[in-house]
Amino acid sequence: MPTCGEILEYLEGYMPLSLAEDFDNVGLLVGRHSKPVKKALLCLNANLFTAKEAAKAGADLIISHHPLTFSGEKKITEDTVMGETYLTLMENGISVISMHTNFDCAAGGLNDLMAKRLHLTVVEDLDKKENAHGCGRICTAEDMTVKDIIDRIKEAYGVSVVKYTGDANKPAQKIALCTGSGKSFIPEVIKSGADVYITGDVSYSQALELESAGVSLIDLGHYESEIVCREAFLEMLSGFTDVECVISKEKNVFSYR
Repeated sequence: MPTCGEILEYLEGYMPLSLAEDFDNVGLLVGRHSKPVKKALLCLNANLFTAKEAAKAGADLIISHHPLTFSGEKKITEDTVMGETYLTLMENGISVISMHTNFDCAAGGLNDLMAKRLHLTVVEDLDKKENAHGCGRICTAEDMTVKDIIDRIKEAYGVSVVKYTGDANKPAQKIALCTGSGKSFIPEVIKSGADVYITGDVSYSQALELESAGVSLIDLGHYESEIVCREAFLEMLSGFTDVECVISKEKNVFSYR
């Protein structure tokens, strides 16, 4: 039976912790490296919902994309949602491993998975780093319009609607993308000369900035663009035949009508 430390080391082979952004919080966040793991819950968000879900399922470990928190907690009590989350984890002996921006940036990570799902050719990183992959990708496609890309997104991610700006019939040969929230990379997108930018969590004023620079925006959504992390984790862990992996039943916090 593998331990938390062994599972973490294995996952690091896919997405080294050194790739994570400075603000991030990744790796083993709760628990002991030596703890044996029989059952793991795979999820996008490490939060109170998935903590309770893991406890009900009898899971020893949560493997998430988004970490529990990005900053320290001054107290752990039932008086706050975060405190209740930590108490639920500790009282039920549940460890947490989070692989966030290191998963985004890694070769074969969430950004490369998006390019692959959309049948785009990756040519370079959007956020360039020395001797390591950055977050986001610049891709190319032939004989595509913004509408064509939207249609591919709907099929690949199982969504019925996406937000976009500009002319849907505009040719789109150079495509920038960043799963999750990619608003911080808008200057790099504009500098790259991309025809369209696929990401999530872009504000109205930021969409106007992109439009003024001649860049169409496709806002797929934060949840929608990253929920595929669960299946990616499942595939990575397929070699651990003695660990039962369970996909979380978490839902998008937003609903659409």
